[in-house]
Amino acid sequence: MQDYCFPPRISLLKEMAVYLYSKQNPENPRPVGCNWHLSFLNRHPELGIKYSRQIEHVRVEAQQDYFVFVNLFERVCTIISIL
Repeated sequence: MQDYCFPPRISLLKEMAVYLYSKQNPENPRPVGCNWHLSFLNRHPELGIKYSRQIEHVRVEAQQDYFVFVNLFERVCTIISIL
């Protein structure tokens, strides 16, 4: 998911944790807590920073593309109105 600049959702992160735990302890599966993801991110701070940068970079590119398309559309409309 990281390659596509989409951070995993909290629900997916929890499902992966439960799955991995159940693989290690098949006789005693248990769900993770309500705020488990916060502790996980505190233990791995590099994950939060990495995803934020990628998303922000994509947002900036998308915003620049938007203004390019708006400008192009306005020029095309001007040319069409002249004809």
